[in-house]
Amino acid sequence: MASGSSGIAVYVNVFSDLVEDDGQFRECVAQFEDLCAAIWSTPDFVAWICSPAVNRDNRYTKMSQVLSSAGADETVRKTFLVMLRKGAVSLLPEFVRILREFADERLGILRARVETATGLADSIREKNTSGFGQCFRQGGGLGLRRQRGGDRWDENTHPFRCH
Repeated sequence: MASGSSGIAVYVNVFSDLVEDDGQFRECVAQFEDLCAAIWSTPDFVAWICSPAVNRDNRYTKMSQVLSSAGADETVRKTFLVMLRKGAVSLLPEFVRILREFADERLGILRARVETATGLADSIREKNTSGFGQCFRQGGGLGLRRQRGGDRWDENTHPFRCH
């Protein structure tokens, strides 16, 4: 049975090697995110899928049918079923989190978290979000630098100015 981040990292690396095309990889990551959200939104389903008391072959057969009928990518289906068979399906949320981070790195996507002292109006939030996207689409950057040894951003930078 796989356990912890190191066990999940193996699944992430193998999955990434199996899906060579970046477009397909992005779609597969989205399918895993949807699959995880669907499973973990129903506590009874989580209990069933993770229970050692449920016959493994029955669970495997049912999930294979569900994933096939849902149109899941073959690599997504097979990776999920391997995790199910190996008893690692309970780690699916961690797998999806690590997979998303890996996908961002592989696809060159930068994510930022912006905290404000007060809540932003929806119109301002939309404007700032589109501004970030436009900067990256133009091939620029946000001009952000990390302070040495910390998680804070240097206050002398201009996060909304494209270079």
